[in-house]
Amino acid sequence: MTGLCRFEPLEDAAGGLRQQESVETLLDGRRYPATQTYLWRFPSSGPIELHFADNRFFCAADLGPFHPDASVSPVEARLSHFCSPDQYDGALAVEAANLWRWAWRVTGPRKNYRLAAVYQRAEAETVI
Repeated sequence: MTGLCRFEPLEDAAGGLRQQESVETLLDGRRYPATQTYLWRFPSSGPIELHFADNRFFCAADLGPFHPDASVSPVEARLSHFCSPDQYDGALAVEAANLWRWAWRVTGPRKNYRLAAVYQRAEAETVI
C-alpha cells in the first residue's frame, strides 16, 4: 500500500488538524484505491482525540506532554477502538517530528488481521 497523507488545520471552534489519506493497494495485479479522513483534536488536558470525518469518536492517544508543533522525542500511545462486532487494538508511535507509525491488530467475527503503516514527511516536491 502506498499513498499520500496530508495534515491541514481545522477551521472550526474546536481547532486541531484534519488528516486526509489517499492510498492505493496493488493485489493480484489489480489496484484498489482508498481514502480516509481523521480529525485530530488537542484538548488543553488529557489525551489527543481522534475522530472520523463525521466527528464520530475513533480513539484517544495519550502521548503525554506532546504538542503537534514541537520537536519530539520518541513517544508511544496505546489505542483501542470497538467497531461492533470487531475490536481494534493498536499503537501510535511518534519517533521524530517527521516520522510516526500506526500498528493495529483487528480481531472479531468479521475481521482478523494486522496492519502497520509508516508515515514520513516527504520533501516538498515529492509525491508518493
